[in-house]
Amino acid sequence: MRKPILIAFLTLTVAALTGCSCSRTAAPRTIADATRQWTSETEQMLRDEANRLGVPLQTTPMVHYAQWGAAFYTAPAAGLEKVAPADFSRGVNLGVAYVDSPGQSFPAGYYSLRAFADPRAPGDVDGRLQIIDTGGKVAAEVPATLTVESMQVPAQTIHPVDVSVAAAKVNARYNGIHWTTYVSNAWALRTSGLVVPPPVATP
Repeated sequence: MRKPILIAFLTLTVAALTGCSCSRTAAPRTIADATRQWTSETEQMLRDEANRLGVPLQTTPMVHYAQWGAAFYTAPAAGLEKVAPADFSRGVNLGVAYVDSPGQSFPAGYYSLRAFADPRAPGDVDGRLQIIDTGGKVAAEVPATLTVESMQVPAQTIHPVDVSVAAAKVNARYNGIHWTTYVSNAWALRTSGLVVPPPVATP
């Protein structure tokens, strides 16, 4: 009876010393496996933080950006496809994001994003984006541009919501200006205040 007890003791000792865990998820074998695992884990983290922030999400469209020391994860708010341009005058919850950019003026972390603008007709209008922490405090407010295609929400769409990050400009003093854009049925809102690469030395 002593041998099984001794073997079990040695097994538990080795596991404790090496940090082995029988329930640990196996490492992904392919890029496709890694993508599925990353997507699942990111979706869960964003949903957990969205619950704390009080902003329900849709996670079919999600974005991850990692470049120049900046990290940015975001998913748009649920029901964003039903938002009309006129709703921005009262404020619209765009979604939730993890923001960690070297050039930002607020701490890295998870935030809800609330946008404001006052469109009266199709076209571009200046707006602003509030970056709100888990305590409901506005950590920062950055400029934004709302582009209105139609003042009315179309009845049917193929892809009702999209979100993207794209480099827009590079000059001698900065790595680049990056636009983060949330697109819905009748409008698109973009800002360069979420992904802010660090300044670089001028040669």
